[in-house]
Amino acid sequence: MNMDEHKIEAQSQPGAVSPPVCAFCAHWTPERGRHCSAFPVMLIPAQVWDGFSFHFTPVGGEQRDTDGKPIVFKLHPEVKLAAIQEANPALAKALRSGWARQ
Repeated sequence: MNMDEHKIEAQSQPGAVSPPVCAFCAHWTPERGRHCSAFPVMLIPAQVWDGFSFHFTPVGGEQRDTDGKPIVFKLHPEVKLAAIQEANPALAKALRSGWARQ
């Protein structure tokens, strides 16, 4: 699936906004719906899914990676900043500012 399809699928998910940060995250795929590597059992929290948090820091309930750190947003390797700028300018600005752990 290319990133345009990934983004379109994300926008079609119930409750999604333009598109959620999840659409650009390496831990999420559209087939998982409101679940991802960070939230494999519980739903991705509304504050993340609805665009109120970029999930650069834990929001609670995340799974942990092999180093014991909570799984948070990680930019998908196929996503270009220009695509994020067009779809979600606030996220692009935050990424340019270095807020996300890469």
